[in-house]
Amino acid sequence: MRKYTKEERNKIADELCDKNNLIRLEDCTGIHNKFKTRTKEGYFVYPNICSLRENKQPLKFSTSNSDTIYNINLWIKLNDNKFELISKEYKGKENELIWQCKNIKCKRYNKDFIKSWDTVKQNHACPDCGIRKMREAQQNKLPLNRKSLLDIYPEICNKCWDYKRNNKLPNQYFPYSNQKAYWKCGECGNLLTKKLVINNVVKHGVSCPKCSDGISYPEKLMFNVLLQLDINFEIQKMFKWSKNAQHIDKNLSGRKFFDFWIKKDNCIIETHGNHHYKQAKWRGKKAKTLKEEQENDIFKQKLAQDNGIEKYIIIDCKISDLEYIKTNILSSDLCSLYNLNIIDWEKAHEYACKNITKEISELWNNGNTINEIIKSVKLSRSVVINYLKKGSEVKWCNYNPKEEMKKVGQKLGQKMSDKNGKSIIQLTMKGEYINKYETISEAARKLNLRVENISAICHGRKKSAGGFIFVFEKDYVENPQIVKNKCEEIIKPKNIDYLLTGITYIGKSPTGEEYEFTNQHEFAKIHGLHSGHINNCLKGRLKTHKKWKFKIKANNNINK
Repeated sequence: MRKYTKEERNKIADELCDKNNLIRLEDCTGIHNKFKTRTKEGYFVYPNICSLRENKQPLKFSTSNSDTIYNINLWIKLNDNKFELISKEYKGKENELIWQCKNIKCKRYNKDFIKSWDTVKQNHACPDCGIRKMREAQQNKLPLNRKSLLDIYPEICNKCWDYKRNNKLPNQYFPYSNQKAYWKCGECGNLLTKKLVINNVVKHGVSCPKCSDGISYPEKLMFNVLLQLDINFEIQKMFKWSKNAQHIDKNLSGRKFFDFWIKKDNCIIETHGNHHYKQAKWRGKKAKTLKEEQENDIFKQKLAQDNGIEKYIIIDCKISDLEYIKTNILSSDLCSLYNLNIIDWEKAHEYACKNITKEISELWNNGNTINEIIKSVKLSRSVVINYLKKGSEVKWCNYNPKEEMKKVGQKLGQKMSDKNGKSIIQLTMKGEYINKYETISEAARKLNLRVENISAICHGRKKSAGGFIFVFEKDYVENPQIVKNKCEEIIKPKNIDYLLTGITYIGKSPTGEEYEFTNQHEFAKIHGLHSGHINNCLKGRLKTHKKWKFKIKANNNINK
């Protein structure tokens, strides 16, 4: 590609400026380099040849424009606004600037006020002048939607308006404004980090990331409609044939969920939000593009129809508004399946604006079990448990998953023991009767002993536990000799073989003192030693034990 000369560049720039109603004030030094121009109104802007070819309008008010302060002052004059700009540096539309009111009727006449350029451009007045205009509009009996946010929705302002972070009061905004403000959750008090549009908050409320149920407005609306129709349905249904759906594009392969499935009529209902028709502004790592989203919708519909789904209904919900979604539902194939005249749409709207997390938490606080909550809410067990966990984090309920798991385990264990358990008898070490238990687990719970130890005693693998003997009731009644044998084993002295042989041993302490003994077990118990290690020293396996030395007395008659 050849380079343009200076004259050629200026000629191209003049032609493009004429098309865009601009006057060139500087020479164009390059195709991508910006040059100074002026609009017919008098604003200074800095386009380049490439942007003008693409019909992109240059920015009048921007940090990249060095004449933004001049342009703002020109805008004030052209719009006959009664205030002046005091600041001499522009850092962005949301950064605050210093202004001075020049309205004689205003209380702030010749006084400074601080506002961002974005808010000033929308309001065209200082705060006091804006309030005065609003009051005049109310006195002239303008339509209801021209009243302030505080007048029409005082509950939203009292619960959700963040008075600390917002520079303005709610009576300085109109309720259907597209301006953004800081909000807090009216349920848990969580402060939202991002600003929300006032109009969206008025329509759908504040969506809190901490306590919200995570279900969209269209899905909750459709959920309540199906509840009113008294239909058995499942939400977020995944079939066997949709567990591992294969697509040419690997990003679209995998598990496929469907919003609503009505088994009786073999029908699937999908509620498609705005991201199915328009590219979403947010882009995460796994977020789909608009083409991928639409291709995925076509793939899901074809997959369902190929696997025997007779009716596949798509509801257009790109605008989360009751009237818009209502008209689309009434114009869909659902009218031919069900009688939609019985639907209370206001009730459905109220349900869609409710917080399911709070509702489930209240049901739990009223003493309902998880199974009862599942029946009333018609959600799966895992979903209900997740909502209860959220509710406990926000302190709406006292749900503790660990304690609930313990209770469930104890109930299951008790049921199993009741079915398969054998009754046992508790005895003293002398064989005297103490108590009877229906199962081993019952005895272990009441005596605070281990089930394994009691079971080992009953089967003869162990002698005692906790100072008690245990036998099966059947053996206790039919074969009392078992009890006598167990008691004799316990009463029988230890190391009896050494006592019968009459062998004498000598133990030499670390200090040099010698002791004679015949019972290794008793000697070890008295001197804090281990009888097994003493025996190993006598047999030559160890030299010493805790610096003690042991040997057999020389004049012993071993063959006795």
